[in-house]
Amino acid sequence: MLEDNKEKAIQRIQDACAVPFATLFYLRLLLERLDMLKRLNFKVDIVDPMIGAVKHALQSQPQQGKWARVVVFHGYPVDKPDSSVARFPRSRVTAVENSIDEVLEEWNVCEGDLAICAGSTEGDVIFGEKCLHRGAKVRLLILEPTAIQLAEDYKDLFTKEWAKRSSALVNKNATEVWYHKDELGDPVEAASAQGEHFKPGARKGRGVFHLIDWSRNGNDSQSETGEAN
Repeated sequence: MLEDNKEKAIQRIQDACAVPFATLFYLRLLLERLDMLKRLNFKVDIVDPMIGAVKHALQSQPQQGKWARVVVFHGYPVDKPDSSVARFPRSRVTAVENSIDEVLEEWNVCEGDLAICAGSTEGDVIFGEKCLHRGAKVRLLILEPTAIQLAEDYKDLFTKEWAKRSSALVNKNATEVWYHKDELGDPVEAASAQGEHFKPGARKGRGVFHLIDWSRNGNDSQSETGEAN
């Protein structure tokens, strides 16, 4: 673009829109940046067809599902046997299952709703199982574990049992899985990957969301309701 090579600049934008990891978030971000260049009156004769190429790519994306409500879950994993801090003791698993069930019952989560969680902890598995039982669609946002994490997990028979439940959850017809690397690509810094496993911008419009935050200990939770843009 800086060389005033219009055809080459447009081709590069078209190529960028055609890569496999060109998600809605990626394309919308690209469109916003091009719009900013247009507002600055920067090489508008080149930027306009670039914007057209990105809009065409956005229109070609698969249509997103529309949900009555979205329920998001976040919480800690079950404590390791040698854990020095009690956040989610193994003895509280049944109590947590019952509490999650009560919250979902209060919100009347059912068919037509979307339940989202990371799919990487025992709490995620419980939440996913409960939502599927109620007829909701479950979306797991998976951050791929490292080889070291996998090796540590499978030393523990308790964790092996949860791995089986997690696998069964993933294989359900009403479960869809979005993998961190597939949706967002490789992180700029490996250390930052833990914070990059949500895919923003799934759809436009206002809708109701619910949040269950299991972030303190095994017998306490927070829940809230609001609207999302």
